Amino acid sequence: MNQTYKNCYIAFLDLLGFKELVKKQTCEQILEIFDEIKTEYIITCDEDNKPLVDPKEIHIKIMSDSICFYISSGITNSLPALISICAYFQLRLWRLTQPILIRGAIVKGDIYANNDIMFGTGLTNAYLLEEKNAKVPRIIITKETIDTCIADEPEKIYMQAFLPRDFDGFYYVDSFAMLYVWGAKDGSYIRLCNHVQNTLDSTTDESIRNKYLYLESKIKEVPYRVKSEEKNICQNKSQQ
Repeated sequence: MNQTYKNCYIAFLDLLGFKELVKKQTCEQILEIFDEIKTEYIITCDEDNKPLVDPKEIHIKIMSDSICFYISSGITNSLPALISICAYFQLRLWRLTQPILIRGAIVKGDIYANNDIMFGTGLTNAYLLEEKNAKVPRIIITKETIDTCIADEPEKIYMQAFLPRDFDGFYYVDSFAMLYVWGAKDGSYIRLCNHVQNTLDSTTDESIRNKYLYLESKIKEVPYRVKSEEKNICQNKSQQ
């Protein structure tokens, strides 16, 4: 049995509004959410369609409304893999019939994990960064952590595309473009927009309003960003 710490990239995620879900939904409905969480989120390389990392290297721990993904920092492409997991996981919870919002943080640090036992400074730091700095529905990471990434150049570029800089200097995992494109096919984009608007129309709680106003601002940016990116792609193709 390994009795030592392991240096990992750790994503600590908090499902917002989970306490109300427990009050309002049945046990079966809650379990469906966790079935969604336990789905494998393994992103493949475009060139050979192989996973960025061995799926066995990615670990998940579910603690009620807290989710922890972690992977050894010594594995090539481990941070791009973790970022993509968080991006797709966030997207899929947004697209549920009753959308679920996530607040979280990603750090690099030491962790010990053995079945039900989990502790370490890395886990503590991930929790504190989420609790003190994420504040709104976003998954944040510092530039310092991004710069520790060991990755092949295509995967590093792929990862950085998911990490724009936010208003307060943190970088955040951006799933909004995927939501706009994929959600247009099944109505989940409009569903999330309506969920955000209905919440803002009905609540006076300042904390809740701040969270949903942030989400609304990001959603409003998406159509312009996607059109701009499509225009750039077309221009690049025409110049080739």
